Amino acid sequence: MKTLVVGGLLLVLLIPSAFAGAQSSSKAGVLCVELRGDADTIRDIKYRTSKKCKAGEKKVALPRGGKGLRGPQGPAGSPGAAGPQGPAGPQGQQGPQGQPGSPGQPAPPLLNLSGQFSATNASVATSLDGVQFGPYPDGGQWGGSVRYDGANGLTLAEITELSFTVKHSSADDSPIASPNLRIFLNGDTDDVIFDATECATFVPTEDTFHSYEVTTGDVRYDDDSCDGVPPDQQPWADVVAAHGADVVSGIYVTTGFEGGAPLAAILRSMSVNGEAFVFGQS
Repeated sequence: MKTLVVGGLLLVLLIPSAFAGAQSSSKAGVLCVELRGDADTIRDIKYRTSKKCKAGEKKVALPRGGKGLRGPQGPAGSPGAAGPQGPAGPQGQQGPQGQPGSPGQPAPPLLNLSGQFSATNASVATSLDGVQFGPYPDGGQWGGSVRYDGANGLTLAEITELSFTVKHSSADDSPIASPNLRIFLNGDTDDVIFDATECATFVPTEDTFHSYEVTTGDVRYDDDSCDGVPPDQQPWADVVAAHGADVVSGIYVTTGFEGGAPLAAILRSMSVNGEAFVFGQS
């Protein structure tokens, strides 16, 4: 590109091909440019053999070497294709651990058994202390259950956390009066039972709230009555390994139908796969 100063302006000149031939001829001459009215851009370029420019034109010197003057740079071409992605850089150092978040809101108390919860009979009802069972004059003949349908359709293997908090009392201190939890399966044709007494080999203290986590304890499969046929009590993980594809059709917490005269119990809370439920207000 050739730049010339004309009338105090820095200009880039575009010379037609006709001029390239003219400047290489034997005749001496001059290059004349005519500026636009704003004196900022070139309007016309003439090669004159008279060695004089006409009115309104400016004379500029010709470059040496017999070459024409190069015009202004053309527009940029379209971008080329992107190159291949470079290798990933090394992983940065782990940042410092953030501050612990504020505690979550406690589960709201359930004052009525509704929605996913229901009672199997009128002997089961909510109170300010929780869900009240009984009292039953004879816990071997009478009883009731809280039913939870929120896990229906899950497989047994998909139950990863299941806990409940209860207390009971019996006038005769029956060793089999404690509430139990059953997971009914496959349209109620099978079940897994969590029995806190472990077939009457352990007696939970009465008039005290106990919290049980079913998935870390021992359970029985299709053996509500402790028939003595192995495997009887077995770890939850063993039952899941053998029956993990069974489909849940209901979860029940039951008091009665086993022992205790008279018998009463309170269900304070329940949690299923991390979703907690609290009954009553105290």
